[in-house]
Amino acid sequence: MLFDSFPTTSKLIGEKLVELTDIIRKVVFSDEVINLSDVYAEYRLSDGDTLESIARKVYGREDLSWVLMIFNRLTDPFYSKSLSTVPFNNYLNEKYDGQTLFLGASGSSFPFTVATSSSTAGISIGTLLLSKIANDDGSVSYQREPRGTIKYYDPRMGVIRLTNQTGKFKAGDHAAVLDNRVEVTSASVLKAVDYSREAPYFFGQGITGSSADLDPLGTTPDANGVQASIGTTNSAHSTSVTFGNTLLYDYITNNTQTYVVTNNSYEQYLNEQKRFVKVLDPVFIPQIELQMRELMRNA
Repeated sequence: MLFDSFPTTSKLIGEKLVELTDIIRKVVFSDEVINLSDVYAEYRLSDGDTLESIARKVYGREDLSWVLMIFNRLTDPFYSKSLSTVPFNNYLNEKYDGQTLFLGASGSSFPFTVATSSSTAGISIGTLLLSKIANDDGSVSYQREPRGTIKYYDPRMGVIRLTNQTGKFKAGDHAAVLDNRVEVTSASVLKAVDYSREAPYFFGQGITGSSADLDPLGTTPDANGVQASIGTTNSAHSTSVTFGNTLLYDYITNNTQTYVVTNNSYEQYLNEQKRFVKVLDPVFIPQIELQMRELMRNA
């Protein structure tokens, strides 16, 4: 229905002139209209709801689902709105398919961000992580398993997430990062999280709000939510803060979860935010359809 109003264009395909709908057109509601609270109501999606089913329920016509898409500025009818339980779990399982590993410089108990001056340590997306062992003669061997491709790297926490993984890494393993079969750095696995959904998305005192985000390389926040960074002092730390005083150390070493917001929790929060869509008052639909046809006619 949306494209019925769009102009057409002719294109020569082979030896035949074909008339095609010119879909490279864009119609939007202005910010002013979208923010007028008296022209819409918020609708909370239930599992199984689609834009078509909402349009049928509110407007009596499934083909008016395009109004919901444009009014809510949705670009993907599937992922732009809240997912029900099964598709949501499938989405998370695909996105967080491999392990999450906290890496340190080889032989070090500190993450790369603390132990080296480089924030990347030679790690980049798409490189290969392999298990590495030292032989008695001083040489090294790369093992076929465990191994995986690095799909995500957060230099702030020295953490990677793997995909296309075979076998499982564990804390204490030695590993090598290879790019085009050339080792670019070696690493020690400080902590392995088998289910990346449960790994930290960030450290915070909640998911939203000004005090939500905490520095993983800072201390436990005081009563006012203030942290001390490595190398500094505060009322709770008269001597300079070290890595051993940080939230990241507590998580890696003691599995302290107090300030951890997991990938799963954050994704659930984002999904819940998408559960609400703005539904334009049906009284405006005839006017919207008329204006759409006029805009496309004059495009």
